[in-house]
Amino acid sequence: MKISQVMSKNVLSVAPELEVRKAVSIMKQEHFKELPVIDKGKLVGLINLYDISMLPNYSSVSKVKSVMIKPPELNPSADVFEALKLISETGIQGLPVVKGAVVGFVSDYDLLKVYADEFKNLVSSDVMKKIPALRSADPVGKATRLMDYAKVDMLPVIDESGNLIGVVTHDDVLNFFFVPSEGEKQGEARGLAHNPLSSEVSGVINTNYKAVLIDDKLTKAVKLMLDSHLTSIIVVDSLNKPVGLIDRKELISYLYNKLSSWDTMIHFSGLKLDYLTKQLMIKIIINHFDKIKYLVSELKDFKVYLKGVHDHAGVHNFEVKITVAQKGRTLRMKKNGYSLRETLDDALDDLERLLAKEYRKR
Repeated sequence: MKISQVMSKNVLSVAPELEVRKAVSIMKQEHFKELPVIDKGKLVGLINLYDISMLPNYSSVSKVKSVMIKPPELNPSADVFEALKLISETGIQGLPVVKGAVVGFVSDYDLLKVYADEFKNLVSSDVMKKIPALRSADPVGKATRLMDYAKVDMLPVIDESGNLIGVVTHDDVLNFFFVPSEGEKQGEARGLAHNPLSSEVSGVINTNYKAVLIDDKLTKAVKLMLDSHLTSIIVVDSLNKPVGLIDRKELISYLYNKLSSWDTMIHFSGLKLDYLTKQLMIKIIINHFDKIKYLVSELKDFKVYLKGVHDHAGVHNFEVKITVAQKGRTLRMKKNGYSLRETLDDALDDLERLLAKEYRKR
């Protein structure tokens, strides 16, 4: 299937000199997370709500050009898998389709519709991501930092018993920053009326959320997300306690892993792993690196050394050492923890941050 068959052809765009507040208003009104930036008929950039929500202290006269990024471009004659690949590797939720000029736009939403049948044999827990939870009294600044750290656009809010009572999203935070003047609609404000980072999460909590059970069919979550235009959905257990989150990025990553091949050798040493545990470790590694391949040049070898540091009263303490061989250099990362899976996740997160830091310096 070609990109031209799935792309949106009526492309909404903004100019680089447009004020950011107006661009945000347009994006929220049209339910878009990204918009191409076009100047004199040519693509010059892309803006997305995630970047804007992570940089909330812009002035009321900030221009789109100050927050836009330079995105990859898709060709309308390319296979849809190329869009899946680029969105998975870059983490950008939508990309412009260019043939001289911008002729279309493809988002993760479009791709999930195309590949929906690939999720038939899965349940929520197969792709959910573990995330931290917030309490009503936590500051909004903590919410934005945790969302940035976990690379998600939604976090659950729990009560004193750990029950889910609502969520906080990037959109909720943006709404809090944009306080409309009299006669203006939400999102059309002339700038920031106050800095709410120290305000309590209770002021931005959203009780209009969707949730699925941990053992629900994944197709149920995907349908809810597509029907309601959601980027994320909370996963709860039978007691209504949040246990994870499913977002479009994880679903796109799963699809890319399933439909592509991983040609990097993964070597385990140290602790002996049973087959299922080893396959889980491999899945975790592939999921991490398929999201950040653009940071890594010619990944040749991936070594994981697992060590049981001690065992007190049945509680294990693990040490995970990762060695990544690239063309011309080797990177190493070490992490300790009480859960093998979470320790590996933490080590990979640290490695990702190191790679991203080096990438920005290039």
